[in-house]
Amino acid sequence: MSHMSMNLLHALALGLTTLDLPNDRDFEFLNTCIVFLTGTKNACGQGACGSCTVMVSYYNHDTNNIVHFCANACITPLCYLHGMAVTTVEGVGSTKNGLHFIQKNLIDSHGLQCGFCTPGMVMSMYTLHKTNPNPSQEELERALEGYKIKQNLLKSSIIICGTHVKELNVIKITDEHIEVGAAVTIGVLEKVLREKKSTIQEAGQRTLNAVLSAIRWVGADQIRNVATVGGHVMSPAKNHDLQTLFLAIGAKLTFHSKDAKSIIYTYDNDFIKNNKSTEGSGDILVSITLPLTREREHLFFFKQPHRRGFDYAVINAGMFARIKEDGNETEEVRVCYGNIDRRPRMVQGQSNIILNQNWSDDMLTVLSSVLEREFGDSDTERLQYKLTLAASFYFKFFISLRQQLKISNNVPGVTDEALLGHSKASQYYNVPTKDGNSIVWQPTHHVSGIPLTTGEAIFVDDLPSYSNELFLCHVGSDRAHAKVISVDPSPALKIPGVVDYVGHKDVPGRYDFGVVTKDVRLFANGEEAIQNSSLYPFERKLERGDVDRALKEAEFTLDGTVNCGGQDHFYLEPQTCVVVPKKEHKEIDVISSSQTLHELQAEISEFLGIPRNRIVTKVKRLGGAFGGKQSDSILCTGITAVAAWKHNQPVRSTYERSHDMRITGKRHGMMAKYKVGFSKEGRIAGLSVEFYLNAGYTTDVSPFVADIFNVAMSVPYNIPHFRSIGKLCKTNLPSCNAMRGFGGPQASLVREHIITDIANTLNMDPEKVREINMYREGDTIIQGKVLEDFNLTLCIDKCKKQANYGKTLEDIKGFNKVNPWKKRGIAMSNVMFHLGYPYINFNQAGALVQIYLDGSVLITHGGIEMGQGVHTKVCQVAATVLDVPLDLVHISEISIDKVPNTTESGGSIVADLNAGAVKVLVFYDIFQNACLILNERLAPVKAKHSKTGWKTIIEEAYKSRISLSATGFYWPPKRTIGYDFEKNTGDFCEYFTYGAACTQVEIDCLTGEHQILRTDIVMDLGQSLNPAVDVGQIEGGFMMGCGMMTSEEIILNDKGHVDPIGPINYKVPGIRNIPREFHVTLLKEVKGGGSVYSAKGVGEPPLLLGVSVHLALNDAISAARAGQGIVDHYRLPCPATPDKIRLACGDQFSKKVKGA
Repeated sequence: MSHMSMNLLHALALGLTTLDLPNDRDFEFLNTCIVFLTGTKNACGQGACGSCTVMVSYYNHDTNNIVHFCANACITPLCYLHGMAVTTVEGVGSTKNGLHFIQKNLIDSHGLQCGFCTPGMVMSMYTLHKTNPNPSQEELERALEGYKIKQNLLKSSIIICGTHVKELNVIKITDEHIEVGAAVTIGVLEKVLREKKSTIQEAGQRTLNAVLSAIRWVGADQIRNVATVGGHVMSPAKNHDLQTLFLAIGAKLTFHSKDAKSIIYTYDNDFIKNNKSTEGSGDILVSITLPLTREREHLFFFKQPHRRGFDYAVINAGMFARIKEDGNETEEVRVCYGNIDRRPRMVQGQSNIILNQNWSDDMLTVLSSVLEREFGDSDTERLQYKLTLAASFYFKFFISLRQQLKISNNVPGVTDEALLGHSKASQYYNVPTKDGNSIVWQPTHHVSGIPLTTGEAIFVDDLPSYSNELFLCHVGSDRAHAKVISVDPSPALKIPGVVDYVGHKDVPGRYDFGVVTKDVRLFANGEEAIQNSSLYPFERKLERGDVDRALKEAEFTLDGTVNCGGQDHFYLEPQTCVVVPKKEHKEIDVISSSQTLHELQAEISEFLGIPRNRIVTKVKRLGGAFGGKQSDSILCTGITAVAAWKHNQPVRSTYERSHDMRITGKRHGMMAKYKVGFSKEGRIAGLSVEFYLNAGYTTDVSPFVADIFNVAMSVPYNIPHFRSIGKLCKTNLPSCNAMRGFGGPQASLVREHIITDIANTLNMDPEKVREINMYREGDTIIQGKVLEDFNLTLCIDKCKKQANYGKTLEDIKGFNKVNPWKKRGIAMSNVMFHLGYPYINFNQAGALVQIYLDGSVLITHGGIEMGQGVHTKVCQVAATVLDVPLDLVHISEISIDKVPNTTESGGSIVADLNAGAVKVLVFYDIFQNACLILNERLAPVKAKHSKTGWKTIIEEAYKSRISLSATGFYWPPKRTIGYDFEKNTGDFCEYFTYGAACTQVEIDCLTGEHQILRTDIVMDLGQSLNPAVDVGQIEGGFMMGCGMMTSEEIILNDKGHVDPIGPINYKVPGIRNIPREFHVTLLKEVKGGGSVYSAKGVGEPPLLLGVSVHLALNDAISAARAGQGIVDHYRLPCPATPDKIRLACGDQFSKKVKGA
């Protein structure tokens, strides 16, 4: 790797302390300059997630001041930084030198969970503070937009870095034009235009407005601060916003040739068609000249992203019109579209259908034929949607132009900007009066808050390298459906630095594994053929009553289908591990980003053929998991362990984001068919559901997911005759695996759409149908469990009141009557989620508690910290039981040699089990509970030295030869038997977590974009161990559910591969996608509770409430279709991406534009 090709993140990883290294020093030399700046994370390598954000500073000699800006280290070329200073999170604050107030406020506000991207957020806010000490809320939200998608940085005919070439960094504004140097960054251009806007004549401001509108949604600040205008314009990409706008403006591009001559090109179709924008000519782009609009000239820019904030355009458009001096006829029109064809294009044929007439279907017919003639042979994806958008943008242009010419009034919802506004939120929970030793129930800080905000927190790949360490890269097949005949690694082995190829023949032991079904192979080999059967030999049924008879006798029956796509876990820390053979007694240490250390130890034991007591699996923390670091971590770490075993050397492996997304499992996609019978009052008499889950190429955990789907379908509605049958589809996709919610979200979507369909048929409010069919206190559910402390109705009632449901419903109806192109919807959903594994053996945990002579307490338990706050809660419990300050309690790492046979961290019950092992209710003295055991041992010493402090008590106990170390073991005391899914017998779960949500949305019928206006959530968490942590889990879980329901789409490319390779084309919700109002309430003083200190688990249940977003969008679409005279029971696909929303609206644009 040359210094020129090296990016800033490479330098930070190597600990570069200077950028002025002589050219004859090679890359290996740089490794001797190690300072290990671990705070700047590499989560995607695409400039997309914000985890690698740093602050760059330089002295501006023209303005005589220091300029600061934030940038993504992973895509910032090292050569760009000549003469600049780079500040990483380590330079902001530290445990040694103290925290910056931003870091402290982030901790105080409970603004972190797994913490992997927290250093990047700190740097964004720190940079904002350095440039603007008193930012507005809009500026604060904008600073945090950079946490998901990438724009190309610098891909152009400029083959030198122009950062410090003065002639390339000039911005000149005259009465006629704006001249922009090619090396001017997009961020600098935006700043200058905003500052100079008031000095420009009114007509010329139309150009500035259009340019600023385009710049606003180009990437995020980290991108705009580094990406140059010239690089953006000359990029060969097809969807760059400024290219399309500059095409409409009629920009002039000035080049300097090799012989120092100036060449000026008009940026038009010919320039683009003749490939002037490709590299290799030797010409250097010097500047871009943008003519200012004059009187009678009008310019507009439009863009529709996949989701608002830090995203590429689905399509964009620049439209220019010059009006004749003697009337309203057009003299010249330039209509340009980007991302429909391979390059932006000006469409000449549309100039003849504008003005001098009102908008009509005839005009739309002409427009549609022009668009289809121009782009009908395009091979782009989603062509019908793109052409519909193109027609919609033209409609917006038409209306906007007529308004500027004052020849028509405003048409509501056509020319409005995307509805954003400032986000508002509230959290309501009960904090009991502190009685001196009750550290539980308090909203204490995250126990690792300080190192997470300072970048000092260590994740797996932050561990220093061993001197003889090897790095393993995983090689995937380039065929989605094939038989492996042979593997020839010889070309790879010829590459300098490549040591070996590791394959299935190198596995000493067994190489098939799986959490539920052991049918996953560590390596593919030539002896296996892919079966052609489309279904696995699996079927699971949950049934009560006589369903067929109930359906036959029902007053009304409905049948329908509900589909749901998959979802990627999108943890920020990729799959990663370090495996270290010890060379003695066949021992091996495994540090892995796994949420199942026991299973990992067991499988590696089988792979290598050695006893488990020689294998130590451990981890300090994970940068997110959501179920995705269960079986997939075994694949990553197992292969690495085989390589380490073969070479008897430490081996490290970290997936690149693209590899991670393509090879790892996803949430199960689903199709469900249902038939329901009900009365005229809405009471369900019988329900039959048959669903199919996409299991992938193996079953792995899919049978268990099907079981949980059945369970989630059966509650919370009391359906006397019920049948749900699950089947597993075999496909050539990565094996779908565990994911937060585990079949529950898919079932909730099906269940709540059935309720809505019944309500629509009977012209009832869906909430009335829910109320009629809801279980009641004392009812017996299908699994045989009697409902006690059934608090779901309390959650629903409080949520309705908090959201002002009745009035809001009427307000939305009124809004929809007067807004033809914007529609609103509202919906509620609920969750009744079981806590406690149905399999009884999973419900156990151990802990080790040790007290040192200085009074400090060290805990090791079996729960893995991955952002859910389990370490914080366990420390709270220990401090409360031992009656010591929280800061005396510490958890270092989770290791299988300290606590053996751990249960995987999942199922929302990690804190229940592991806090229970540290402490449980006192009257259950049959358990070995570490802190209670220690308290019992210390009781005589405490009695004798009651007036002394904790440290003295410990010292006296030591002198009395009292053991200050204890192991704890716990299982939920209320259950003695597990549950059999096949027979529907046994004790199903420990308890239920309840919740309700009400969501209001608004859609733009012309573009398909939506905004969540408000969400209210009320949940019953018993007596939360840490309400601040749990509210964060509710908000985060809900937004993950929103992503599943709206933006996160798994698409396969033409080779059968999973197409999304990272945040560049996988749309996780960002800050602009959260509800504009977000209110979360925990029920206070409710009956019942969970296990430890009456707290309930929270990780998964709120995700299911994301269904309310999908239902609300469906409600808004129904209003849009009704406005077009379409009255039906339309089913919005899931995820409800903008194209699905737009094409569902049923207006004249989507009808006329058919696409290819």
